[in-house]
Amino acid sequence: MKRRPPAESSPPGCVLWPARVIGVLIVLPVRLLWELFALLGRCVCAYVLRPIGWVLDRVVVAPLRWVWATCVVVPLSALWRALVWAFAHLLVIPLRWVWATLIVAPLARLWRGLMWAFAHLVAAPLRWLWATLVVLPLTWLWRGMVWAFTRLVVAPLAALWRGLAWAFARLLVAPLWWVWTTLVVLPLRWALHAVAVTLRWLGLWLIVRPVSWFFRVILAPLGLALYRYVIVPAGQVIRWIGIGLRIAVVTPLVALVTWSGRAVRAAYRAVGAALAACGRVVIDVLAFAWRVVGMIASFLGRVLFHLAVRPVRWIWRALVRPVLGAAGRVWRASRAALASSARWTRTNVIRPVGDVTRSLLRAMGAGGP
Repeated sequence: MKRRPPAESSPPGCVLWPARVIGVLIVLPVRLLWELFALLGRCVCAYVLRPIGWVLDRVVVAPLRWVWATCVVVPLSALWRALVWAFAHLLVIPLRWVWATLIVAPLARLWRGLMWAFAHLVAAPLRWLWATLVVLPLTWLWRGMVWAFTRLVVAPLAALWRGLAWAFARLLVAPLWWVWTTLVVLPLRWALHAVAVTLRWLGLWLIVRPVSWFFRVILAPLGLALYRYVIVPAGQVIRWIGIGLRIAVVTPLVALVTWSGRAVRAAYRAVGAALAACGRVVIDVLAFAWRVVGMIASFLGRVLFHLAVRPVRWIWRALVRPVLGAAGRVWRASRAALASSARWTRTNVIRPVGDVTRSLLRAMGAGGP
């Protein structure tokens, strides 16, 4: 029989119950405070911070965003486009012209001159030397070799071939041709001639004569009557209908379209002249207004620079930046002090208390009532 493991020894009740009471008295207030702080945080976030954020977004951020987009982004975009246009037309295009006129064109003419000199002073003499000293001797040598090969090899072989061909034609081909034409071709020609005469006679009396009689006696009178009494009257009716439609519909429609086009063209010319005059006037007015607004904007920009930008820059350099630097140094020092204090508190206070609490909770969970 297997022996049961001995039961773990539990602490006595005189130790267990005081530990449980102490744990409840310490942990319960901490947990209640934690839940209270969490509830307060949710309420503050929902009913204080979120409305404040919405009000700040509508009252501060949205106007600042509009001011930024209207007063900064749009002028800077126009200034950037003007700078790009000026850079392209005042620097890039002149530099391109200088490059093409003063560098590329002289270099191209110099290159063409060098190529002409190379072609006439180097390539032409080399070509003449190659043709005279190499190509001409090789051509004479090739012609001599071809003449010797023709006279010593090709001529005897040609004479032998002609003799063999004459013997083959006279001794074999001529007798076979006579046998073929006399015993095969001539009887076959007579038989084919007889068959052709028979087929021609049968076709004449069985197909051609009946078909021609049927066409001449039946189809021709029927077609002539159909043409005279049906097709010709129908064509006349269609022709008169077409003439009536042309007189009643097409001619008035063409006249209407022609005169309407002339009237529209005359109106278009008059309206175009009026719009052109108005457009010139509007463009002159806008150009004058643009120049005046540019001068006013330049003056206001100088005034704003001297009245706002310089004082703000001086205040930033003399007051705000030193104060922010001192605040940053103080914040870094205080953060380091707080971090060291928090580490000491966690190491020397919270962690021992947590260890004692966990041991008490384990003791309370392990013991019975």
